[in-house]
Amino acid sequence: MAQHRPDKPKVPMHLFSWFEGLKDSYDASFNKLFGRFEKYQQEQTERFSYTHDKTLKALEASHQNNVEALSQSHHSKIELLQNQVEFYQHQIMNQSQTIDKLNARYDAIILALKDKLNDAELAGVIKDISPENASLENGINTSSEIHSVSLEQSEPSIPVNNNHVEHATAESNTHTNSLHQISSEPLSIKEILLQAKTAREASEFVKAVTLYESAANQGNAQAMGALGRAYFMGEGVEKNRETGLAWLICSARCGFQPAQKKVESARANNYEFFLQCEAKADELHPHV
Repeated sequence: MAQHRPDKPKVPMHLFSWFEGLKDSYDASFNKLFGRFEKYQQEQTERFSYTHDKTLKALEASHQNNVEALSQSHHSKIELLQNQVEFYQHQIMNQSQTIDKLNARYDAIILALKDKLNDAELAGVIKDISPENASLENGINTSSEIHSVSLEQSEPSIPVNNNHVEHATAESNTHTNSLHQISSEPLSIKEILLQAKTAREASEFVKAVTLYESAANQGNAQAMGALGRAYFMGEGVEKNRETGLAWLICSARCGFQPAQKKVESARANNYEFFLQCEAKADELHPHV
């Protein structure tokens, strides 16, 4: 008798369709998620590239600005130094001309006295009016005969009658037309500064300020700095911080180092006040 086997259960067709639909849904979700990831990665790459380019351009612009500012600063310093060189060359030329005039006056006086006095009396006069006890070669440039006379004579000089000297000086005017002009020559900058310093040390502040103003108007940086101090301290003038700093700025522009340090400190402490004083400095000394 044959044994009966049960039939295998059959899977419904709709179950296969359900699995196929589930698989398609997973595939679509995965593709969508992968697409979003690729899009995000592309956006991040573009954002990084944009930020990098922007930062690089900003650094290049900053570097270029620094180079231009440094170049302008160097040009300004070079121009300032050139102005100072021209100023000091002008001062040296003026001093040289003054020395030549004084030498001419000296020669005229000695030539006039030579005809009036003997050698010993002449040597005594020269010793009295010479700044140093040196040979006549250091003081006289035109008379070869007078050059041969030595100031370092062993015998004492003979006193000279002042009437002779005055008479000889008057006659020397006939030898040179510039004698009177030389006697009325204005003081040199060095002499003005020396007199101003002496007046200030003697507490004659008004006189000192007047002398410093004279030198400052001729472009002397040290005198400008001294005027700034006077206005700050109220010495010889009414105390005025703005005018004082303005004169210090003028002095610093002319290269006076102590004034430059004080001006830098003032600029750092109160920039708005510094700008006001800088404008006043342009009014006080516009050629600096």
